[in-house]
Amino acid sequence: MKKAILIFLFYMIAQLIVVGQENYDTWVDGYIIAKVDNTKFEKDTVFGEIRFIENKMGLEFYKIELQMQSNETIKIQASEIISFQRGTKYYKSGFFDNNYSFAERIIHGPISLYSNTQSKYGNNICSNSNDGPKWNGTINQYGDDVDFYIEDRTSKKMTVIPSRYKKFVEVMEMYISDDKELMSLIVSKELKLKNIVEIINQYNANFIRKER
Repeated sequence: MKKAILIFLFYMIAQLIVVGQENYDTWVDGYIIAKVDNTKFEKDTVFGEIRFIENKMGLEFYKIELQMQSNETIKIQASEIISFQRGTKYYKSGFFDNNYSFAERIIHGPISLYSNTQSKYGNNICSNSNDGPKWNGTINQYGDDVDFYIEDRTSKKMTVIPSRYKKFVEVMEMYISDDKELMSLIVSKELKLKNIVEIINQYNANFIRKER
């Protein structure tokens, strides 16, 4: 009897864990923004349900499937579109690390933060499971296969954030030099790459406060 109860409890806990995860290979409402010269789509914005494609190595983070409102399903390469939204998550296409793939937006604001994953298998999510990487606010959880990109709202240019301190400071100066106090904390090494979320959030908060 006790054994049966333990098995039941283990099963219920496992189910709760699964429910708490986001399944990247399930259909979720969203839309894609096609490139202007792409003749594959009749409109720039196409609505439907979106999912990532999974193979033996994991999820392919450079390709998605779109089930359009006409019920037609098509595969879309990152090189074919500008961006897409899947549920509450926004992804931007780009030429990252010598190939086209998608970067997930982590922070949206005057300065935005993106993450892009490149794995040794050629996929863009280093995972054999369908839940993909999770963002819990710490840069260390992603490991060495992830690059972070910073983008400002005017130029929309995305720049990789270097791990080396000197280069890191140079990139920060390009984007947040107008916030002298925050910049001084970076130069003095009180804030480093591992604090990038805190840095971007603080900059955005200060920027919005000054704009009011």
